[in-house]
Amino acid sequence: MKYHCDILDLMQMDSSHKIILHVGGAYNDKLKAIDRFIENYSTLETRIKKRLIIENDDKIYNIKEVLDIAKKTSIPVVYDNLHNYANPYDKDISDHEWISECFHTWKKDDGNQKIHYSQQDNNKKIGSHSPTIRINEFLSFYNHIKECDTDIMLEVKDKNISALKCINLLSEKKNIKYLEQEWSRYNYSVLEKSHKSYLDIRQMLKDKSAYPVQEFYNKIEETLGMNESIHSGINALQHVWGYFKNKADDKEKKRIQKLMEDYNRSLITITKVKSFLYTLTLKYNDKYLMQSYFFHI
Repeated sequence: MKYHCDILDLMQMDSSHKIILHVGGAYNDKLKAIDRFIENYSTLETRIKKRLIIENDDKIYNIKEVLDIAKKTSIPVVYDNLHNYANPYDKDISDHEWISECFHTWKKDDGNQKIHYSQQDNNKKIGSHSPTIRINEFLSFYNHIKECDTDIMLEVKDKNISALKCINLLSEKKNIKYLEQEWSRYNYSVLEKSHKSYLDIRQMLKDKSAYPVQEFYNKIEETLGMNESIHSGINALQHVWGYFKNKADDKEKKRIQKLMEDYNRSLITITKVKSFLYTLTLKYNDKYLMQSYFFHI
């Protein structure tokens, strides 16, 4: 904590820039462990205390126990919705109620209240973060808690990709250009899965006065969840190769031809072909493809 505090101090960040902790282990006696946490907290330097915040975790300390610690220490509490789902104190108490209670632990110098939001990965154990934020599920959560003036920190595998989805979903600037910018990043990932979806989304974006943000992301989520099709994969790979076919040398042309043939015969995965195309993207400094999600999702 001293190390992290030193970094924030050197960056001249005020006390609204935080260091977040879980409470820790129970060590076969949770009540004594809580007392030790409170006791050791009292020994910290004041500058560290000003930055420290705590959150509920998915196995040991539920949100009620963390709030009880906060009442004795005045440490701000970050509510984590997925951890509460995995390790609830009371399933009948809503996210909104917990967030409202946590709000009272935040002082003016702490900055705006922060919460952690994530979604369950349906293919993994309870408490595992999803690969991406499912837009309908997020919107339902947001509409339930939007009266709470809180910052939402996403915990998700694809990081800023999901952040942009949520920002565009909630944006008051309903301008089609934001979806067009997103489409320029998603287009080849969609084409890899389904040519029909690719055409459907292009059609969706033709009306420049509209802002079909939820429909747009739903179609993308639906398409990216489809099983891989070699035919569609080849189509996308050929589109991306088109950026280089007039620049590449003979060795690179032979290489991509061999990779395409091997992929078409199911001898290699599409990832290997993408990896080579990404190498070319960097070599030839193609700005458009550098922004593409094709190589990352």
